[in-house]
Amino acid sequence: MPPAPVEALARASLPVGSRPPVDVSVSAVGLVAGRYQIDGMLGRGGMGQVLRAHDLFSDRPVALKRFALGPDARDEELRFRHEFHTLARLRHPRIVEAYDFGVDDKERPFYALELLDGRDFSELAPVPWRRACGLLRDVASALAFLHARQLLHRDVAPRNVRCTDDGRAKLIDFGMLATMGISHEVVGTLPAIPPEMLLGLPMDGRADLFGLGALAFFLLTGRHPQRIRSLDDLMRNGRRPPPAPSRLVPEIPPALDDLVLSLLSTEPLGRPSSAAEVIERLAALAELPAAPELEVAQGYVSSAILVGRERELTLARRRIERAAQGHGGTILVEGRSGMGKTRLLREIELEAKLAGAVVLHGEGGAAGPYA
Repeated sequence: MPPAPVEALARASLPVGSRPPVDVSVSAVGLVAGRYQIDGMLGRGGMGQVLRAHDLFSDRPVALKRFALGPDARDEELRFRHEFHTLARLRHPRIVEAYDFGVDDKERPFYALELLDGRDFSELAPVPWRRACGLLRDVASALAFLHARQLLHRDVAPRNVRCTDDGRAKLIDFGMLATMGISHEVVGTLPAIPPEMLLGLPMDGRADLFGLGALAFFLLTGRHPQRIRSLDDLMRNGRRPPPAPSRLVPEIPPALDDLVLSLLSTEPLGRPSSAAEVIERLAALAELPAAPELEVAQGYVSSAILVGRERELTLARRRIERAAQGHGGTILVEGRSGMGKTRLLREIELEAKLAGAVVLHGEGGAAGPYA
């Protein structure tokens, strides 16, 4: 089958949660939306900037991801808004948290994120194999959570995973997030791009597991599994099997060699069937202690995709549009306990933020939360 047409090729763009010395410039310093005091620049990428800021409302440091407007930016802006909307619904201890969405005085969309300490994997590698197994289990847990919701990260690269000061890993930068299935674009960091993406074949969770294999190889050895500098290199040499990590780091055990090489299989059927299987194998071979918060089967109810409420959300969107035009209104949400009122209110809140509204919260006592 001929390769899929290449519409985009993007490297891991922005170190979202870093705390290294910041590049403070005149353009980076100021106040955004009357709330976020900008302290400096953390990074730049294809879709804009990531700034270090202080949230004056909540009195906490944040990372502010700000979209860069351009003449042909409509599709990218929709992707940017979709990234926030999806990330705001994903609540998992190993995924960076999104807080708030807004538009600045120059009509540039932005959203605020958890500001993470520590270092990303590109700065951390190589690490001893047992420690690597624990960090990789964290990443696999985040991927299992995404895959259970039919989502793919599509850029599981060293710059997109951060090891925080407590020794745990968090998955960051969801700019390439997409649903499972066929994609007609090639995106991601070159060594982590699975062959099925190049061929335009349907992708499931095993596409991210290929990226996890490339990440594991790098974390263990400090090197990528292949010396690939361009898309042409990837198409010519991407199916060549990589060496076993133990050829570079002799103390790596054979069982870990086998796992990494299986993750890097050019055939999806040659890889582990799921991120849950990877978690089990990592825990067994490194004798990792139990981590109850990473149990794949439990998930997080607050992040489940809302279904069966399209009529209510359509009504809410109309009210939000009218409010933006200066016509106020009220929506009363009522129902028995456990019927999903809070989840519906959270979705309405996200819709309002994406429309540029300021959302206020109050507590209604026994009657429940209001937004």
